[in-house]
Amino acid sequence: MSRTMYLENGNIFLGTASSTYSRSLTISDGVVVGIGAAAPERCERVDLQGHFAMPGFVDSHLHLVQGASVMGNVDLKKVSSREAFCATLAAAVSDVHSNTWVVGFGWTQERLLGTPTKEWFSENVAVPMLCYRVDFHSAVLNDAALEQLPLSKIENMPGGSAIRSGIVQEDALYDGVGPLMPKVDVEVKRTRTLQALKEMQREGITLIGSMEELHDVEDVLAELDLSQQMRIRTMLLDAPSIDVLSRSKQFQGDFLNVFGFKAFLDGSLGSRTAKMYQPWNDCEGSGVWAGLAANETLQSWVHEVVAAGFAPVMHAIGDEAVGLALQVLKGVDENARIEHAQCIAEKEVPYLLKKMFGVQPLHQPSDATIAAQALGRERAAQLHNWRRMLDAGAYLSFGSDWPVAAANPIAAIQVAITQGLSVTEAIAASTRVAADSLGTPLSGELQLGSYGDVVILDSNPFECDWINTQPSVTMTILAGNIVYIKEE
Repeated sequence: MSRTMYLENGNIFLGTASSTYSRSLTISDGVVVGIGAAAPERCERVDLQGHFAMPGFVDSHLHLVQGASVMGNVDLKKVSSREAFCATLAAAVSDVHSNTWVVGFGWTQERLLGTPTKEWFSENVAVPMLCYRVDFHSAVLNDAALEQLPLSKIENMPGGSAIRSGIVQEDALYDGVGPLMPKVDVEVKRTRTLQALKEMQREGITLIGSMEELHDVEDVLAELDLSQQMRIRTMLLDAPSIDVLSRSKQFQGDFLNVFGFKAFLDGSLGSRTAKMYQPWNDCEGSGVWAGLAANETLQSWVHEVVAAGFAPVMHAIGDEAVGLALQVLKGVDENARIEHAQCIAEKEVPYLLKKMFGVQPLHQPSDATIAAQALGRERAAQLHNWRRMLDAGAYLSFGSDWPVAAANPIAAIQVAITQGLSVTEAIAASTRVAADSLGTPLSGELQLGSYGDVVILDSNPFECDWINTQPSVTMTILAGNIVYIKEE
């Protein structure tokens, strides 16, 4: 294949920074070298057939390796009763090998009309079982799993108070239960990660920001030929020790790059563990401080990460958690990001100016169904209020939080538009601003010297009736190589 690609006969949008178009685009050795120029000799010519070309989409927040390989194989998203929950898991036992667990995902208490406990599992099953709620901030375990755990230790961790009933959340889930579960074979991780990346290519994604553990960066991502798959910027879940920082600096390439470190401040809306200033409307308490916020080391962590040259990225969903994140970021440069920021108190709005927020539009439809019940009408009006954030001068970077929601930028753009954003604002959050939030300014725009990452759509998104329809991806180009073509 030629190392020079020439796109022609289409409507080529160069990006939201300039909002300009070109009749042609030349990509050589993976970068844009010509805009509106004549076709070079011996190039690969791509006839766009009148379609719309634009910078490849960016998904700035997902969980690639974990989501592809360790979050479970039993899909509970459509299970809507206790009886069906029990039957689905019992049926999965026949496929379990020795020394492994049955791991499910996707339940919600709203769909099940109740929160599952250990009593929901069949007493006749001796295989350990763990089932994640759809947001992965809560899980339920059966007696066989509980017998393998140090319950006295776990119940004293944030989110562990109900472990003896089989319910576990936040730190207790990931720091207490997670390390004791059977490990997934590294070859399985690599295979499933590649499968996930192929699906993301179908959605026009060319750059992702993924929350990862360093050993998965080294053993899984670094062993894949990402030049044919995806550009990946990782935010590590590891503590920034001297050893971790040293190893992280080995990954600073165009396709695999350790960009930052991730900290959890609280939980989620659905699990009622997001940390709020005021109590929840439908249950006791006001959420749970998690991770560094729980042990009051967040400020020192931010300074340590920034001093090492990495970006501090903080999960904060509840309004009190967002308030804490804004407080510790005073004086920190633009590489810092607050993830989710679903609820923001009015008193915090003046501090949003020039702050970067990673938000997930595809969470909005499901969250809207429980907002009034969980928050009450006044606070529900603040949930996912991206218009207010932009008007206050914030920057928005769109992500999916896959596998919690689909890695589908076009669907996310549609939700954002229905919630009051302009087409340009929504596309910027899915391209240029998202790329900037990952420290990758050569993505998200098609200018001279930019990465040659392009998505081809079957219709012009600026002329689309987004309320009733949306464009679809016909081709994805990564570094001047076609990695996806829609079948006729």
